[in-house]
Amino acid sequence: FSSKKSTLRIGLGVGYQLSKKLSVQAGFFASSKKYVAGPQDYKAKPGSYWSIVDITKIDADCRVYEIPLSLRYDFNNNKKIGFFSSAGLSSYFMKKEAYHYYYYRGGVAHDAEATYKGNQNLFSVIRFSSGIEKKLSKQLLFNAAPGVAIPLAGVGEGQVKLYSLEFMVGIKFIHVSKK
Repeated sequence: FSSKKSTLRIGLGVGYQLSKKLSVQAGFFASSKKYVAGPQDYKAKPGSYWSIVDITKIDADCRVYEIPLSLRYDFNNNKKIGFFSSAGLSSYFMKKEAYHYYYYRGGVAHDAEATYKGNQNLFSVIRFSSGIEKKLSKQLLFNAAPGVAIPLAGVGEGQVKLYSLEFMVGIKFIHVSKK
C-alpha cells in the first residue's frame, strides 16, 4: 500500500429498494489502477516473452471500467442520519493496461514497456463497505463509506490480485412517486 498509488474512482450507481432495509445496487465506474507487482504477483501468459525472462518488478497504470453489483442493508435509521453496510461483486473491464517491466535475460538487466487492451474479469472482486448517510432534503442524501475490495481472481494481463482500500463519498437521489 502506498499513498503514491492512490487514485480516484468516478461513477454512477442506481438502486432498487427490495424492502424497507434491503436494496440491490449496480453501477458503472471508471478509474486508474496504479500498482507495483513483483515476480510472485504477476502471472505471465505461457509462451509469451514475459514467461521466458526473469521479471524483478512491474510498474502498472491501468485504465479500468468497473461494474459493481451489490446488496445494501440499512440499519435502524433516524430521520436525519442513517447507517448502512453493503457487499457485492465487481467485474473489471481493462480499457488500457500500461506496464513497465524490469527483468533479467541472460543475466543482463533490461526494462521495457508494453500495453494491452481488452482483458475482462467478470465477478473477480468482492467488495465490503459500511457507511453513514445524512439527509439533506426530502430527496437528497449525502453518504460516506470506507470499504475494502478483495480479489477472487487475478485481473489484467498478468492476472494480478489487486487488493484495494477505498473511501466512497456520494450524493443519493431518492425518486418519490406521486400517488
